[in-house]
Amino acid sequence: GHQQPGFDRWCSQTAGTSAKFGVQPFEVDGQPVEKFGHQAQLVGDEALRFLRERPEAGDQPFFMFVGMTDTHSPLGTQSPARLREYYLQQGDLAAIPPHNEAFAESHGYPRQGVGAATLHQEIADYLAAVSLIDEQVGRLVDELDAQGVLDNTVICYTADHGHMNGQHGMLYKGNSSVPQNLLDASLLVPSVWRGPEIQAGVACQQPIDHCDVHATIAAIAGCTDDELSALRPGNDFGAFLAGEAGEAGEAGDVGESAAANDEASEPWRDWQVVEYGNARAFITPEWKYIQRFAGLNGHFPDELYDRLADPREVKNVIKHHPERVDEFQGKLNAYFEHFGRTEKSGANIMEQPLSTKHSSWLLDPSTMKPLL
Repeated sequence: GHQQPGFDRWCSQTAGTSAKFGVQPFEVDGQPVEKFGHQAQLVGDEALRFLRERPEAGDQPFFMFVGMTDTHSPLGTQSPARLREYYLQQGDLAAIPPHNEAFAESHGYPRQGVGAATLHQEIADYLAAVSLIDEQVGRLVDELDAQGVLDNTVICYTADHGHMNGQHGMLYKGNSSVPQNLLDASLLVPSVWRGPEIQAGVACQQPIDHCDVHATIAAIAGCTDDELSALRPGNDFGAFLAGEAGEAGEAGDVGESAAANDEASEPWRDWQVVEYGNARAFITPEWKYIQRFAGLNGHFPDELYDRLADPREVKNVIKHHPERVDEFQGKLNAYFEHFGRTEKSGANIMEQPLSTKHSSWLLDPSTMKPLL
C-alpha cells in the first residue's frame, strides 16, 4: 500500500498474496479502491490504465512492473470457469509423468499429501491460472502494438518460483516440505524476452537468475557502473538475447563483482547460487549441494545430489563425496562473504524480520503447525 522507491505510480492488492475471485481491496496511487472480479484480470486492467495514461511526450521512456499473484493457492477459483473446464476435459492430466511421483525421504517431510482423486483438478486449475496470465500479457502486448511502441519496448516475462503439481509427491513450491526444498521444480522459472536487438527463437542454455535480469535491464536502460552498486552479483546477458551464444559479459569466478568483470574475456559461469530462508545451494550441471542452517524447528542435514546419475534428486549422496562438500561449501562461503548482507542472511534466520509464521523453518514437522 506504500509507494516504493523509483515508482511514480503504483497499484497493490492489500489483502494478502493469495490469488482470489470476488471483492478485493486495492491501493491505487495511495487511494483505497474496492474491486470485484478475478485478481489477474484486475491487475491487468490497472496495467492497461497505466499504459493509456502515461505521458507520451516524444520518446519519453517508461518502466512498468506487473506482478500477477496467479498461479498461487488456492487454485480452485482464481480463474474463470471457462478455462478450468477446458483443462478438466483434456484427459487424465495426473497420469502424465512426473505428476504421479512419490515423495522421497531425503526431502524431509511433505506439508500435505497429494491425493490421486483431486490431482487432476489441481493440475487443471493450475493450467487455467497460467492461461489467465497469458491472456493478460496478450492484452498488454496488444495495447503496446496499438500505440505503435511494441517494437521499441523490451518485454521480460518471468516468475518468482517454480511450481509442483504432484512432481516429487508435492504440491506448490519450495515451502511444500519441511525443510524447504530446493528442487529444480521449485527453482526453475520462465525467462521469455521480446524487443529490439532480441533474436526470436533463441534458447539460452547458460544458467541465469534474477540478479542477471536486473543487470541486463539496467544495461538496456543505459545505466553506467557509477549508477549501480559495485557489489551487485548479476551480469548482463544481453548478448545471449541477441543470439550471440557465449558472448555475454563474463560472470567471473565465485565472489567476484560484476563491476570487476568488464572485459568479457572469460566464458559465462557454469554454476548457480541459491538462497531460500535458512538454506543455500551451489548448483553445477553435475551436482547440487544444499547447505542448511538452524531454524526454530532444528537443524536439518545438508544434502548432495548427483544430477547426472539421479536427475530427480532422490538419493542424498553427501556421505560419499566429502571432497565435493568441502569444495562447494567453500564456494558458497566465498560468495556470501562477498555479496551477502548480515541483516538479510539466512544463516541467522531467526534474527530476520518475520514474513509469515508458516515458513518451513518455523513449522513443527510432526504437525506442520507454526512453532511461534
